[in-house]
Amino acid sequence: MRLTEIYIYGYGKFNDLHIKNMGDFQIFYGENEAGKSTIMSFIQSMLFGFPGKQQTSQPRYEPKTGSSYGGKLVMATGKFGEVVIERVRGKAAGDVTIVLEDGTIKDEAFLRELLNGMDRQMFESIFSFRLEGLQQIHRLKEEDIAKYLIAAGTVGTDLLLQAEQHLQKNMHDLFKPGGRKPRMNVQMKKLREQEQLLKHARQENAQYETLLQKKESVKQAMRELEELLRLKKEQLRNYENLYKSWPLIMEAEQIKSRLEQVGPVDFPAEGIARLEKYKDQLIHVSSALATAKQKWAETKEELEAHAPMPGFQQSRAELLVQGWPSYEQADEKISLIAKEIEDYEKETAYILKELNLSEHIFSAMHEFNLGMDMKAKLKEQVRQYVRLEGKISDMDDMLNNELVLLKKCEETCKDIEHNLIDEETFQKWKKQYDMHASVQSAEQEKRTLEREIERLLEQKSREERVRAQKRKQSFIINGLFVSLFAFVFIWSFFSNQWIFALFSIAAILYSVMMLSWKRNNDGLYDESIRIKKEQLKTMEETIAKFDGRTDLFSRFERQLQLREEWKQAYHQLEQQREKVDQVKDQYETVRTAMSANQKELNEIKKAFGLHESFHNLKLEDAFQLLKRLQETKERIHDLKKQWRMLSRKQEEWHTGIKTFLSALDIRVTDPSEAVFTIKELLDKERKKQIVFQELKKKLQNLQTDALFYENEQKEIRTHMSTLLEAAGVETEEAFRKKADLFHETEKLSQRLDLLASQIDPDQLVPEFQTAGELKGEMAILKDSINNDEEKMERYRNQLAALTQEIRFLENGGTYTEHLHHFYHLRSTFNEDAKKWTELAAAKAILEKTLQKYQEERFPKAIQKAEECFSILTGSEYRRIFLREDGNLLVERKDRTVFTPIEMSKGTGEQLYTAIRLGLIHVLREELPFPVFIDDGFVNFDQKRTQRVLQLIKQVSSNTQVLLFTCHPHVIEHLPGEHVLELDEQSFQLSGAQ
Repeated sequence: MRLTEIYIYGYGKFNDLHIKNMGDFQIFYGENEAGKSTIMSFIQSMLFGFPGKQQTSQPRYEPKTGSSYGGKLVMATGKFGEVVIERVRGKAAGDVTIVLEDGTIKDEAFLRELLNGMDRQMFESIFSFRLEGLQQIHRLKEEDIAKYLIAAGTVGTDLLLQAEQHLQKNMHDLFKPGGRKPRMNVQMKKLREQEQLLKHARQENAQYETLLQKKESVKQAMRELEELLRLKKEQLRNYENLYKSWPLIMEAEQIKSRLEQVGPVDFPAEGIARLEKYKDQLIHVSSALATAKQKWAETKEELEAHAPMPGFQQSRAELLVQGWPSYEQADEKISLIAKEIEDYEKETAYILKELNLSEHIFSAMHEFNLGMDMKAKLKEQVRQYVRLEGKISDMDDMLNNELVLLKKCEETCKDIEHNLIDEETFQKWKKQYDMHASVQSAEQEKRTLEREIERLLEQKSREERVRAQKRKQSFIINGLFVSLFAFVFIWSFFSNQWIFALFSIAAILYSVMMLSWKRNNDGLYDESIRIKKEQLKTMEETIAKFDGRTDLFSRFERQLQLREEWKQAYHQLEQQREKVDQVKDQYETVRTAMSANQKELNEIKKAFGLHESFHNLKLEDAFQLLKRLQETKERIHDLKKQWRMLSRKQEEWHTGIKTFLSALDIRVTDPSEAVFTIKELLDKERKKQIVFQELKKKLQNLQTDALFYENEQKEIRTHMSTLLEAAGVETEEAFRKKADLFHETEKLSQRLDLLASQIDPDQLVPEFQTAGELKGEMAILKDSINNDEEKMERYRNQLAALTQEIRFLENGGTYTEHLHHFYHLRSTFNEDAKKWTELAAAKAILEKTLQKYQEERFPKAIQKAEECFSILTGSEYRRIFLREDGNLLVERKDRTVFTPIEMSKGTGEQLYTAIRLGLIHVLREELPFPVFIDDGFVNFDQKRTQRVLQLIKQVSSNTQVLLFTCHPHVIEHLPGEHVLELDEQSFQLSGAQ
């Protein structure tokens, strides 16, 4: 996971700030109050939410200018591609929106998945370096430093260590083995004393326990008997309710039996009333129809008598003549429709051929889902297929390039290994090289000794000249002093002034000693010169033993250079192998997505009836063709429908004209000739119709009436048949019988519902055959209840007697008081013991968690930490290991082992840094987050600063590092890196972008 861009809408002092093209090793440089901590807090707030208003330890950085609160981050991830995380003011932690590379929008639940469940506290403890973490080492006790470093290498923080210490302290406050002051230890002592007092009191009341056991036995018997009485009384109540409801239950059983016998009866609503109504209507219509038919027959006879031509129907003839233009138009339309259908069928055949579809698929075209949703889904899947295919192609090229680089790295390692000598020869050359270094040092020391001897000789000569001059002056002065004090001594001796005599003797002796001391100083230079000459002689003998093989030393230095080159080349090889593995993992991820996409496309092909071999990129064109095919099928269906309708009309007209002419005994086959014949007859008949127009009109009216009554009669009979079918019968008599049966079942069902509301559902299936049997069972149950109640009364009397005896014994006072006090002490002790057990369980779980981390995660972190620690200390320390007693040890290159407390302050900080970086390296696959460093190494000197920056630069090749600093010397050690300079007026991005 890599941070590429930062957009700040409003956060702290920043408004509308955009930082882009962030590097793998990004440096934020600025003085105090420039905004470094604000940017770090902004990144963490975007990932984990704004701090709550109640969280005083973490400022919210709300903008003071009234601008929008929040912003967004652009991150590059291996799994989801480029991800945009936007968070603005909303709920307590803010409203967050995640936009994926393909435009998909996700919510906060997806963000938790993206962060692998990481929260702010865990993130800061693992991926955030601060000065406080390094200084914490020097504030700990000696026995806690190793635990602190182990915690830094397992979970990144000492919070678990603090929690463990807090639990241990609380446990010791409650109980401590062999302790006297902890609360539970005091309570245990009091409890033992009270138990002895209680035993003594209990012995005085020997029969007390026996009475208590009897009392408890009687109580248990009473409880069992009381429960038995409750069950029997409840059963008696159920029997009594059943006895009261017995007639209703029997009636319900008879109704159920009758309903089961009859079975379900289907009968239309108000069937009899509807049948009577239809019969009345049928009688009335039949009578009117008979009258109309009689009048029509009479009028028809009269009309036939006056008809100019038998069988000629003028109206029909006129209709047939009027239908002739429609016939011709229909004929033209049929020809056009046939042509259009032929064209559509050709187009259909072409599309089916293009898509390789069968006629069977074409017949099922109406079932295809060709709506907008399917079109959108198809477009999205094809677009995803194109994108994934491009990615696979790019991944192939990338994998090939990485494999080429891997092969080059392997060849480089092999070339270097070919030029390396064996280890035995290398060690032999090394000894000679070290001897050569000793000789060079000896030569330099020889020159130094020669210069020192010359300097001492010159100084001795100069001192002798000065001393000779001063010696003369000293002899004169000391001689005067000796003479003077000799005179004083003689005077004091003869005048008995012994104090002056002693003083004179001391002065004379001092003067003589001074002269003697000055003479002895002349040998100091000689002794120094003698020692230097002996050292010079030793150096010359050492140099004389050297054979002078200078060519061997250049080859040995070349071997040293080759071994260093081999280490670098092997490191590059390991990095390249990791890159190849990463590319392969990405490739497999894309292939999996490609398989899922192909499966979706195959499902779409199957839904469209296409073969799986159909090219994916042609699916959108196929969709359009299928859409066109579906529309064509609908159009053909509509055209054929029109064709059939027109053909039917033509056939009806043609049949009508043939029938008309046949009725007149005229034989004409050509339609146009038939129309011409009818027109002639029509002209003749129109002249005749004037005579019998009135008769015809009357006949038509009568015919209309008769037709109306016939239709009415048919409709009524149809309704009656439908009514009988609804009842499932064929005759009216069966219909009436079924109506009676239906009314009977309806009444019985209503009565059964009424009975069901009056009877308990559990009583609907009685367990007795007769009421007498039920009554006998009730009598037996009542007798049993009376016997049990008498037994209960005896138990109560016995319990009262026992209670009185126990109360008499307890009123003595001693046993009762001791018992109460004992239970009180035991209750208090149990509560404290429960608290101690909870604390012990929590401590055990915490220790298991730490042990699991130490066994699984810590060895891997230590392995990487050793490499980092070696770089930080200039290869001064070579190993870090954990002993069985849990203590952390460090081994120097000379095999000397140190505990963390024995190391210097600076080295301890380097060890902490190495362990933290080792943990980040172990977690980078599971938690690939950027590393934040906030001036964590300001206490390092120049060399250590240079080494730690070199190490961080190596770390940034796999994990993005964001360094926040206010020290210019840090920038000087990192030329060419991404540096963002912050000040009050502007923001400048310098360095390689």
